[in-house]
Amino acid sequence: MNTIKAVNVEGNMHFYSNLQSQFYLGNRRESEINNQLALNIQKSMSMQTAESFDDLRLYQVRNTRISENITFRQHLLKNTLMLSGALHVNYNRAISPLESFERISAWDYGFNAEVEVSLPKRFEIESSLMGISRRGYNYAQMNDNEYLWNITAKKHVKDWTLQLDVFDLLNQRKSVQYQVSSTARTETFRNTLRRYAMLHVIWKINKKPKKA
Repeated sequence: MNTIKAVNVEGNMHFYSNLQSQFYLGNRRESEINNQLALNIQKSMSMQTAESFDDLRLYQVRNTRISENITFRQHLLKNTLMLSGALHVNYNRAISPLESFERISAWDYGFNAEVEVSLPKRFEIESSLMGISRRGYNYAQMNDNEYLWNITAKKHVKDWTLQLDVFDLLNQRKSVQYQVSSTARTETFRNTLRRYAMLHVIWKINKKPKKA
């Protein structure tokens, strides 16, 4: 015979703060700098598993996340060349007085670089490279590096656009994602394409309204 007893747990808390700034340099705003600093604190209350109701104990898990993201964008050669780069650092900390809880003090950091070039005869080339590293997690498979390199080429002909996308040239995109929250560790498996190429044919329909 099983007995079910409802227990009301209070004390959950969530605090989030975000500071964002943006600067332009040059008379024509050719350069742009963005900075974003965020603080996220969560306190989750729960009951420890026990053999009887009298042994139930309330405990908390506190998860703190501090993130810094800075982005720089530069337009050159009369806006025919655009360079951009970004750096990000995230610090994740999870603690609890529960003895069986595995504390976390980990870092996620990486970069993102992009270039866009407008060539004669309405050609355009775009390329991006993103890298991310994870360190300090309790599980070895979560402490890894990942790099993603994509290239796009476009050719405009009147109202038509031919676009070729080459995705994940380094063939490093992972189909498994690991996430650590206040109270759980989650593994997500996804069926994703890794390295591939795709050709697009785009037709833009522009109709001007008739004059009255």
